[in-house]
Amino acid sequence: MQLKVINRSHHPLPQYETAQSAGLDLKAFLPEGPMTLQPLQRGMVKTGLFIELPVGFEAQIRPRSGLALKKGVTVLNSPGTIDADYRGEICVLLINFSQEPFVINDGERIAQMVVARHEQADLVEVSELSDTDREILELRHFEELGNAECAAVLGIEQKAASIRYVRALKRFQELVLKADIF
Repeated sequence: MQLKVINRSHHPLPQYETAQSAGLDLKAFLPEGPMTLQPLQRGMVKTGLFIELPVGFEAQIRPRSGLALKKGVTVLNSPGTIDADYRGEICVLLINFSQEPFVINDGERIAQMVVARHEQADLVEVSELSDTDREILELRHFEELGNAECAAVLGIEQKAASIRYVRALKRFQELVLKADIF
């Protein structure tokens, strides 16, 4: 696919580091000079890039793992989403979780951009959701912890926990009968 890009920075267009890379490296565009993020400070970093995504696609702005591990700096709203109808400059919201000031230099790789297909869902309001095998796991937890503790862990009232336990037990019995184990 082709992605239309306006580049108002003096940096080359983002590139994939390897043939199998999912993300394009985004660079800071700081023509006025370096930007410093103090510990626990957040800041919006410009890239000088503007894109036109095809309908049905989004761009996700994600952290660079090396920057997060080595410097404690990450993308705050990760992943940040750029919709197909957005035409403004791509900016990256960074936060410094370290205990040291972090200096961002012009041209420094600050984030990754992943272009991905997406769907729009039609929401349908219902009174119940279908059962899944995950309820079997809940059944095991109920049996190990007891109803009161499970209710606390799930953040629900004991009555609701009891209903979930009965539903999970019923699902387990249906699976046993279906498998004809006994």
